[in-house]
Formats: sequence, C-alpha cells, structure tokens
Amino acid sequence: QVLQTGSTTVGTGAAPTPVPSPEPQDGVRIEGSITDLDTGRPIPGAIFLVLEPGIALDTFQWTADEVYTSDEADRQGYYKLPLLLERGQCYTMIVGAEGYWPYGEDDVCVNRDADALVNLSVRLEKK
Repeated sequence: QVLQTGSTTVGTGAAPTPVPSPEPQDGVRIEGSITDLDTGRPIPGAIFLVLEPGIALDTFQWTADEVYTSDEADRQGYYKLPLLLERGQCYTMIVGAEGYWPYGEDDVCVNRDADALVNLSVRLEKK
C-alpha cells in the first residue's frame, strides 16, 4: 500500500548565478586607453571587462551576470568604466579586441587609499 509519493531535483549542474554588487558610493573610477603593442595606435571597439568579485578567469562562463562593469573603446581607444570599483575589493579584469590576444588578470585589488580616478592603459598584441 503506497502512503505517499513525490519527486525532487537536486542541483541543475550549472554554476550558481552571482548576485550583482551595488555600485560603491566612494569608489574608484577606471579609465584609460587600449592601444596596439607594436604601433601604439588606438584599438577602436576593444572591450574592457571587470568581473564580479569572486569570478576568476578559470571560472568565467562569459555571461552578462558575471560582469560587474565594462566599456568599449571609442575611435581613439579611450574607455571609461561606467561603475566605480570598491576600495579594498579585488576583481578580475579582461581586455580584448578582434585580431588581438586577450589579456586577463585575476586579483587586481583596489587599494583603500587609491585616488578617485585611476588611468589604466593597456597595450594588446596582435595575433
């Protein structure tokens, strides 16, 4: 005699979705230029990504939920991240452009005493 039946699912096999961080009120603005390593010329359309804290290069799944802030370089190679980075927090940063080797770095930490504006210029190498 059956007294009770039911079913359940444990896990979905996917990584947990990170919860977006709120923008810090007293953070650090990152801006700069993205240029060609050999020529020094700007790379229009290059992308600068900052991942949510806790997301590393080896776990990044290339979903929008994992990106804290990003910008695309203009015709002069200039970018300006729209969200401030939190002081005392560490991030993974990725820079890439079509025809260039992508560059990524884990654990880029923002010092508590960092200036309110940091100019971070990147030079990419052609493939």
